[in-house]
Amino acid sequence: ASSLFIDELHRLVRRLERLARSAERGGRRRRAQEKALVEELLLCVGHLQKELPPEFLPVLEATEKALHQDLDYLRSVASAPLSPEQKGQDQGQGP
Repeated sequence: ASSLFIDELHRLVRRLERLARSAERGGRRRRAQEKALVEELLLCVGHLQKELPPEFLPVLEATEKALHQDLDYLRSVASAPLSPEQKGQDQGQGP
């Protein structure tokens, strides 16, 4: 069971790395979607902290810290002006 959890945690970390790269080049809509996902992940991590054995707490606390940093970043870029490329993505143009 713990190896399954570790595999899932690795997938989560890879997903968060992709989200960070995506947020850097995405428009407001993409950033809002990513912010919502990070908020949901924080709820999941909080639940796991209550349900899993204490040995997992250091990993979960580090994950929670990283998620909060991502959320802070997403909130800060949400108020930043968009580049011309990002404006095109917000309007359904571009990649």
